[in-house]
Amino acid sequence: MPSDSLTVVDNRTGKSYEIPIENGTIRTTDLKKIKTGAEDFGLMAYDPGFMNTAACKSRITFIDGERASCATAAIRSSNWPSRAAFSR
Repeated sequence: MPSDSLTVVDNRTGKSYEIPIENGTIRTTDLKKIKTGAEDFGLMAYDPGFMNTAACKSRITFIDGERASCATAAIRSSNWPSRAAFSR
């Protein structure tokens, strides 16, 4: 069993599921594996107000909502392609 994982036991069926943890998060799509039967869509997550939801993974921006702070890494123009296409 990998150390960076979460084991979930479904008390409805008694089955256990191992969900990988990456950067302190799990993918909610992994919860779809947790089903009561073949006709079941799978478990879904409900997070009203996005109080505990990571919407994206960014290597240049860090937002701490509880501290109301945002840190952005500097991007040198030399890292951008010379003919970058942007949609409007």
